[in-house]
Amino acid sequence: LPTPGEISEFLADRRSDKRLRKIDDLLDRPTYAAWWSNKLCDFTGCNPASIRSLLEVAREEGYVKASQWYDWVYARVARNEPYDKLVAGIMLADISNVRRGKFGRRQFRSGGGALSQGMPHFWDRQSLKEPKDVAMSVAHAFLGIQLQCAECHKHPFDQWTQSDFRQFASFFSFAGDEPQRGKRQLRLLRSEVVDLQDGQDPRKPIMDWMRRKQNPWFARAFVNRVWAGYFHVGIVDPPDQFTPANPPSHPRLLDWLAEGFI
Repeated sequence: LPTPGEISEFLADRRSDKRLRKIDDLLDRPTYAAWWSNKLCDFTGCNPASIRSLLEVAREEGYVKASQWYDWVYARVARNEPYDKLVAGIMLADISNVRRGKFGRRQFRSGGGALSQGMPHFWDRQSLKEPKDVAMSVAHAFLGIQLQCAECHKHPFDQWTQSDFRQFASFFSFAGDEPQRGKRQLRLLRSEVVDLQDGQDPRKPIMDWMRRKQNPWFARAFVNRVWAGYFHVGIVDPPDQFTPANPPSHPRLLDWLAEGFI
C-alpha cells in the first residue's frame, strides 16, 4: 500500500500523465517483482517440502532448492523477461545432470552455473513419481486446466477423455534417462499431432505448441491469473479451471487481454 506521503504527492501532481508515471514507478519496484515471483512460484509448484529427492533425508535441501527456484524466477521478473521465455527456462531445463531412482525422485548435481539458464527443480519434485503426475502438473501450471479426473474416466463436465490424458502423459515418459527409441506419434490435447523422432526431447514440441498464438490456453491462463490477482475473481473462475462447463464471464475481454499479452 502507498505511504501517506506518496498519496499526498500523487494528489498534488497536476500532470495529465501522472497515472502512467505512477504505473511505471510501481512496475519498476523490487516489491512488484517479489510479488509476482511468489505468484509464479505458487503456480509452478515451488514448495520446499516437495523438492526432495531419493537421497534427501533432511528438509533443508528442499529449502535450498526452493530458494534457488524463487531467486531464478525473481531475476527474470525483475528484468521483464517475456513470460514464454521464462516458462521455456522451466519446461526445457537441462536435466542431464539429474540422477534418478523412480520417476521424479532425483538428485540435482549443483555446480557449473547450471541454474543460470534453466530451472530443473520443477522436474525434481517428490510428487512427480510417474509421467501422469508430470502431465497434470504441466497442464495446471501453464495451461490452467485440470486433467486428473480424466485419468480414470471421461469427466461429465469437461472435454477430456482417458485417451486424451494418456496421450499427453506419454510425452513425459522420458523421465530424465536415455530417450525412448523409435518414432512415436502423439496428439497434444486434441490439438496438433506430434511425430517424436528417435532421441528427441518430447518437452520441446510441447513448448513450441504453447508458444503458438493460436494456443487456446497458454496466454489466456496467465492473463486470467493476473486479473484474478488484482480483482480477486478470474474472468474464468476458479482461475485454474478452463473447461467448457466453466466459461469466461467476459470472453471478449479475455481474448483482448490474451492478444495484447502475446
